[in-house]
Amino acid sequence: MRHRSIRLVEFGDHGQVREIGATRVSARLKITPHGFRFRVPGQAMILGVFFGLGLALCIGACASAFTHPHRLDDFAEKVTLLVLIAVLGWLLFRIARSGTLIASRSGVVIRNLLRTHRLSWNELSWFEEKCMPIGASQVPRCFLRVHFVDGSSRNFTELNDSRRRNPDVIAELVLRLGDMKKSLSEK
Repeated sequence: MRHRSIRLVEFGDHGQVREIGATRVSARLKITPHGFRFRVPGQAMILGVFFGLGLALCIGACASAFTHPHRLDDFAEKVTLLVLIAVLGWLLFRIARSGTLIASRSGVVIRNLLRTHRLSWNELSWFEEKCMPIGASQVPRCFLRVHFVDGSSRNFTELNDSRRRNPDVIAELVLRLGDMKKSLSEK
């Protein structure tokens, strides 16, 4: 994994420049002038290959169903293949965007396979790294837990990592989210 150190600066209301400090940037964490973006690409790649192959097979079958000269004209098969292509295409689009957290001044956006959560900083209380077995294999993973102002909490298990990974990227994510919430509440 390639890391590089950069210096971030922040521009104030009256044109003054305040140095924020050295920040590590990895393949999972990208810092922008408006906040940062955290991405877990491994899950998306595995699911993308699986659904991409399924999509390619459906497109091939659909092309054969529409163009083969000796094939019987089966309308239900053609419609089913077209619907399957549309659903797999939508899933591939969602997979490419899933496992992503974007933090900015307006709030936090967390994308998973089926849903995009848009959370305002006002409704967020604090962030926590939680480690426990998740998924069908029950392998212990560390993931992000968000606590809300109303006392409830939500696990975002799509943003997970191995307990043995060093450096701990989920702990770094929790630290950065807490720092960003603190700096925005001071303004």
